[in-house]
Amino acid sequence: MSEFFNFSLIGIITVIVTVATLYFSYKSYKSREPDLSIKVTHCQHDFPKILRKGQVKDINFNLRFEVTNKGDRGTRIKDIVLSFVVKEKNYQINETNLTKDMWDIIKLPELQTADPDKWIGAHDTRPMVANFNSPFDGPEENQIECVFTIADVHKVHTLKATSEKVERPPIEPKPLTK
Repeated sequence: MSEFFNFSLIGIITVIVTVATLYFSYKSYKSREPDLSIKVTHCQHDFPKILRKGQVKDINFNLRFEVTNKGDRGTRIKDIVLSFVVKEKNYQINETNLTKDMWDIIKLPELQTADPDKWIGAHDTRPMVANFNSPFDGPEENQIECVFTIADVHKVHTLKATSEKVERPPIEPKPLTK
């Protein structure tokens, strides 16, 4: 019986060591994940006025974010969604245009393989510019409370900001050419 007891004891110790190894490996893997901190540094909207009759009114949002990756691995921003409510009507704009203007300042080797508009390297802070355009049938508000849903490869982040209206001069229509 002592041989059976020794064999069982060795088996139990092996299982405990294996489980502990898996646990610490998983904790080490999770600690290397990206950890994004995102803040809105600029949020404005306008209602471009086009001087053609029958033209649908649009709303444009211009946003600047500062994205800090505190993690040990880089990540890619997959999507940014803007949601807002005006006069109890919900609006959501999924199409974004992440511009390259702010990213061209720094050229890093990892950006050559990843989309430079969306790549956030490990321990890196990057400015990001996003423009949203959409048809809009609501009233022209001076302030709009916005909710941004930003998805990277590993996690979805939600943050709020207040957009301020800016006045822009009317856009002259281009003449139609044949």
